[in-house]
Amino acid sequence: MDRTPMHNSSPNIVPPSTTTTATHHANHVSNKMVYVCGECHKDNELKSTDVIRCNECGYRILYKKRTKRLIVYDAR
Repeated sequence: MDRTPMHNSSPNIVPPSTTTTATHHANHVSNKMVYVCGECHKDNELKSTDVIRCNECGYRILYKKRTKRLIVYDAR
C-alpha cells in the first residue's frame, strides 16, 4: 500500500482564499434584521454585532419579526 500523503495537486481545484470568505462574512454582518420589542412593541433594526436592546425603551427582550415569505409544508 502506498503511504504517500494525499495532496491536492490538481490544477482544477482551487483552494478557498481568505479574501472571499472575509468578503462574504462582511456582507453577512451588514445585513439587518427587524425585531419587535417585548415592552413597547416598536420595530428595531439590529445588526448581528449590535447589543440586544430596544432603541426606544432599553428593554432587553426582543422578538424576531415573522417573515412575509410564503412557507408551504407538504404533509403526508
